[in-house]
Amino acid sequence: MSRRLVAAVLAAALGAGLATPPSHAETRTTQGSRLWRAATPARRLLFVFLGGTWTSPRDYRALAASAAEDGFDVVSLRYDNRTLIGAACLLPYPGEMPSSCYEMTRGESVFGAGAQYGAAPSGGWSSPHVNVPLSASVVGRLVSVLREASWGAYLIADPASPYDGALPAWDRIVVGGHSQGGGSALFLATHVAVHRAFALSAPDDTAAGGSPDWLTRRPATPPADLYGLRNTSEGGFGDGTARNWAALGLPGEETSVDVARPPYGNSHRLVTETSAATCGGRLLPCSGLERHGATAADRWLERDGAGAPVLAPAWRYMLRGEG
Repeated sequence: MSRRLVAAVLAAALGAGLATPPSHAETRTTQGSRLWRAATPARRLLFVFLGGTWTSPRDYRALAASAAEDGFDVVSLRYDNRTLIGAACLLPYPGEMPSSCYEMTRGESVFGAGAQYGAAPSGGWSSPHVNVPLSASVVGRLVSVLREASWGAYLIADPASPYDGALPAWDRIVVGGHSQGGGSALFLATHVAVHRAFALSAPDDTAAGGSPDWLTRRPATPPADLYGLRNTSEGGFGDGTARNWAALGLPGEETSVDVARPPYGNSHRLVTETSAATCGGRLLPCSGLERHGATAADRWLERDGAGAPVLAPAWRYMLRGEG
């Protein structure tokens, strides 16, 4: 199966029609990102969310709206997520090491080609698997969105910045993501000190049967501010996630959010077995891919009798860093 076909299947599974109605506070930017203003009382913190491969911000409205209701300003960022990084680095180019493939491909996606930022290697971030200029990178796109929205409180002027003279105010930003976006959220947090970060069903990066080097180094954001949540039945879409959390040093033991309540014994490694009652309109159990989506994507979320996502307390715990 080609990488493009795999990506298309993944996008079809995670994306869908409108499962969560747009919030009255939701706005769109010219680049396709979606923004929510915090409900009062506001925390004066920004939550930046990165979706999975080939998804769009409209596929994650429930999570974004939940964060806004909890007092966070929210940017659900539209970024270049068209490359299935796991598939690309399972079949690296001749002479390319799988471990460096993950690091350089995520680095270019997050920081932009040639960027001397984010603890970049000599020569800057560069990968043959993607072509992401500075302006289209996660950081470059975020700076642009914040300027367009006039959310200058989350920007810092820096003449040396490669992103048009500004950088995000990382100490006021929580970064989270799902699937590929979850891996990139933690990648960003390992290279730049952010307020907090969490990954949903990620990262699954695997090199020589173990964790790539970027997950084994001391992160710029302390492990005490890093969190993860995965479904225990994701199959091949989550085989390496638990191992990678351990390599990164996330505190605590894996704790089920289905039976425990916040703060989950203060664990930063959370697991669930929840998913939509039926998947794809079938009266059959959800597949591993669908359960992979069930930690974040509107289409596959389990909901209570009032229609609220049952994982909302776990999301809030990771966002706040407290119960």
